[in-house]
Amino acid sequence: MNIKNILISQSQTDKAAYDALEAKYGIKVHFRPFITIKPVSMKVFRAQKVNILDYTAIIFTSKNAVDIFFQFCKNLRIEMPPEMKYFCVNETTANYIQHHVQMRKRKVFVGKGNNQDLFPLFKKHSTEKYLYPCSEIRKSDIPDFMKQNNILCKELIIYETVSADLKDLNIYDYQLIAFFSPSGVTALKENFPDYKQGDTLFAAFGSTTAKAIQDANFRVDIQAPIPQIPSMVGAIELKLKELSDPKGFKKYLKQLEAKLEQQLEEEKKLKEQQLKEKALKQQKASKKEINQERLEISIKPDDNTSMSPPVSDENTSKQSTSSSTSPKKTRTRKSTKTNQSTADTSTDISLEKESFLKVSLTESIKDKNESIKSKKTTTVKSTEKKTTAQKKSPTTKNK
Repeated sequence: MNIKNILISQSQTDKAAYDALEAKYGIKVHFRPFITIKPVSMKVFRAQKVNILDYTAIIFTSKNAVDIFFQFCKNLRIEMPPEMKYFCVNETTANYIQHHVQMRKRKVFVGKGNNQDLFPLFKKHSTEKYLYPCSEIRKSDIPDFMKQNNILCKELIIYETVSADLKDLNIYDYQLIAFFSPSGVTALKENFPDYKQGDTLFAAFGSTTAKAIQDANFRVDIQAPIPQIPSMVGAIELKLKELSDPKGFKKYLKQLEAKLEQQLEEEKKLKEQQLKEKALKQQKASKKEINQERLEISIKPDDNTSMSPPVSDENTSKQSTSSSTSPKKTRTRKSTKTNQSTADTSTDISLEKESFLKVSLTESIKDKNESIKSKKTTTVKSTEKKTTAQKKSPTTKNK
């Protein structure tokens, strides 16, 4: 099959890559958007009841979404706060935001061209409140990921896709047509209801686009992205190589397979190394914890032994005699139990001593009181005798 004209069903992108393709294979690449984008009415926008400033991060997957979103902000007099974060599918979309707001680099997070590239960033910033401006027809991968990981994300429909008028186009002039969305396939059917694919090659970017082509009873000849070839340009070039040089293509395909195997092997080794490093870190951390616990145990004093009062000689002799007569099993008891028992016995002895001292003190106090009383009585009696003697002495003199 001889390919002379290729139709790309979107506006001109990757011009340098397609120019190189034209020069290398002697073909002509044509660009014609199959869909047009139309902003939703203000009535439809307000019916969604979304307050933009309630969110802390915005997801952009196209330049059209950037333009229309900031146009709505302008119409509603909403000024974006400087701390707002932006998650963009690629560098082009990220740079395009600068046309509307003054950007801070640390507030912009960029993928490598696919929505899936943003997933690790979403996980890293899972506490953000995400707003996803999109069309009524869009891929479900971002909302599905957010639901699975319990990340707050609100879709905001800001534009709708409408099939472009392609009736001036001679569709049979092209031997290869590249589609980038299911809407492009719908546009082909609406503009050319009687179209038959025949030998024309259809290229599909993404699984949803490929499914839309098959559902419309067409054939998918080129699929993108694939391992080692992430772009539509690369996928088309691979097909051109196959058609122009089948033998060379087989060799090229083997080289690609070898590269892919090598890459997979390297990724496997890297993962294994990462797992080993993780396991070593966990071992070190656990050892450190165990050593710390041992250190704390060795430093911590034994409360039972340090706080127990001194044991009397009688008690120690009793304990020695009891220990000599006790069986061997008692000797193998834990030191903590013996310490506890000695502490209990010593406290009992100290309590007995205390009660004995109290009793002896009370008795001595009673004895003292009684001696004082007896002394008082004797002094009183002696004074009475003296007074009686004095009274009797003058009578004897008179006699």
